[in-house]
Amino acid sequence: MIAHGYDIVDVTYGKLSGHLPEEIQKVFDDGWNKAVDCLKNVDFSDAEDIVFLSKSIGTAISARYVAEKGLKVRNIYFTPLEITMQYANSNGIAFHGTADPLVNTGELTRLCEAKNIPLYKYEGGNHSIETKDILWNIRTQEDIAEKLYRLFELLGHTEGQLYIAEIAVLITLLIGTAVYILLLRVLPDTSWLEGCQIRRFTGVICPACGTTRAVLAMLHGHLLTALYYHVATVYLACICIILSGRQYDQACHEWQGTAL
Repeated sequence: MIAHGYDIVDVTYGKLSGHLPEEIQKVFDDGWNKAVDCLKNVDFSDAEDIVFLSKSIGTAISARYVAEKGLKVRNIYFTPLEITMQYANSNGIAFHGTADPLVNTGELTRLCEAKNIPLYKYEGGNHSIETKDILWNIRTQEDIAEKLYRLFELLGHTEGQLYIAEIAVLITLLIGTAVYILLLRVLPDTSWLEGCQIRRFTGVICPACGTTRAVLAMLHGHLLTALYYHVATVYLACICIILSGRQYDQACHEWQGTAL
């Protein structure tokens, strides 16, 4: 996180009153009071991006803190408890061991799905996402570390940079489509552009076979024909249009807010 420009604030509870899971409310209340006191002098207003990493009862405390303070935070929940989901929003991910004695995997899965929180489950892992198999533990920790690395690679960019990247991809696709159409209209023989090039040179039918014909059919307004050639391409095109419209609307609001 430091490598990506984040400042670290360590919230240390010390020994908490009560025991899990029998006295979960007592443990939660004690941890909550200590966390609030620890963060009382932290100014979040100047932060471009805020990430809370928490574990066990700490996941519930961080989720409540975000909810009550109205912060725009990305949460990473390690072995969350079901009480966590009472406060959690959809801006987070969670890691869970299916042998966690404090949590019912099925119930946690249902709650995460309801909150639209991706839940990574590790079969046989306990409340520390560990087993008696050392090799399993190493592979699991490597997997978690890789997922977090990719996440922080993404978080290392501002929303503005991500928006620019999305626009760049969209422009590239549009230019590529325009060039393709131009070639179809200008070149005397365009038969080599038709069909699947992978299949042409290898003889293997790939999952993308039909996408070019589907795109051409859509450009000519033949939606049913496009569906016949490649259903997924039509759905993908619809999704791209919807996402592009949403990004454009968001950008307009941001620009209006800046102008004001």
